[in-house]
Amino acid sequence: MSKNTVIPKAACAILLAALLLSSCGSAPAEVPSAATTEAPDQQSAANAETAASTTEAFTASGTASTAVTGVSQGGTEALASAFKWQDKIAYVGSFAPSTGVIPTPFYKGSFWNTPILDDFKIDSPETMPRYIYLCVGTEDPYCINSTLYYGEIMDKKGIPNRTELIEGYDHGNEMWELGHYNFLQKVFLD
Repeated sequence: MSKNTVIPKAACAILLAALLLSSCGSAPAEVPSAATTEAPDQQSAANAETAASTTEAFTASGTASTAVTGVSQGGTEALASAFKWQDKIAYVGSFAPSTGVIPTPFYKGSFWNTPILDDFKIDSPETMPRYIYLCVGTEDPYCINSTLYYGEIMDKKGIPNRTELIEGYDHGNEMWELGHYNFLQKVFLD
């Protein structure tokens, strides 16, 4: 595997904004400037109307519009949340999840291996997450085994997932940025 290019945070924010705009179909209403000649009551009403239309433009509801991501222990919790609340979460990005989602042979008897779930179980085909993405860097000193283990267990159970071991990355910010970048390219596309 080759090392992927890390996209700067500003570009990730632009990508996220573009995804939001493309998924909602329209841009938000223009926000009125602070320098206005309207009376305070008229300005408050205009601001309330703008806030309502902006919220409407950017608010999507339902499982198909819900994603959760996390890094390290947060990745553990994101992955467990997606299985625990399948009727609420369609997409999960779990970047270098530690042990503790399901029982694993790693770190037995420690806080880090206190499972949240007994197993990866799909309640029904309708509630199966649409996209599960796990990734970990080859230089990660903590979470390679658990990440790959979760991917293997899901594969054995026929649960679609994408699990990547990414060359040259460790347990840090560059890995998290790359994980989010890769994940955001695959969600909310339907």
